[in-house]
Amino acid sequence: MKTNIHLAHYLRYHWERPSLIVVTGDVWEIWKGYNAYCQRYKITEADKEAIAMLKRLFAAAGLAAVSLPEAEWWGWSITFQQLSAGLFCGIEPEGMVCGTVLKSDPSRNLMVVQRQGKKSPVTQSHFSLMTHDPIEAVERYFEEALQNVYPDSYFYERPRLQIPTYWQEDESIYQP
Repeated sequence: MKTNIHLAHYLRYHWERPSLIVVTGDVWEIWKGYNAYCQRYKITEADKEAIAMLKRLFAAAGLAAVSLPEAEWWGWSITFQQLSAGLFCGIEPEGMVCGTVLKSDPSRNLMVVQRQGKKSPVTQSHFSLMTHDPIEAVERYFEEALQNVYPDSYFYERPRLQIPTYWQEDESIYQP
């Protein structure tokens, strides 16, 4: 059986003076791999907007995972108010990413994050969202976590994920 493996390579830099971790990478291979998986197993998703949101969640959750000093398991479940589609994204310490669009109660507006480090207990966080953007939802998780660690965290700048706001079905964008 011939299988194409879609790998997204990320580079992590430590900027010593401000003690800042900078992570760069290309999420196109993750999106391309998701498309290939759906084609191979004949998975059809009718809601293009929800798929675009899922792909943004892949990018944000993947970027967040590789920015940490130690690899962890992550599970992101998101429901958005006034939308009947929810999202799930899972990330394994080795870097595998999976996800799906699920039916959701449009009256719910919630994010649940489960994470576990190696030889550590599972932790779960949940909070209400004020956005329909998965990237802002991931940023909000880290902002909430920072406030728990540093109650006066308004002195700290909110983490920002710089991810493209578009994605295209055109396969030619994947060619170098």
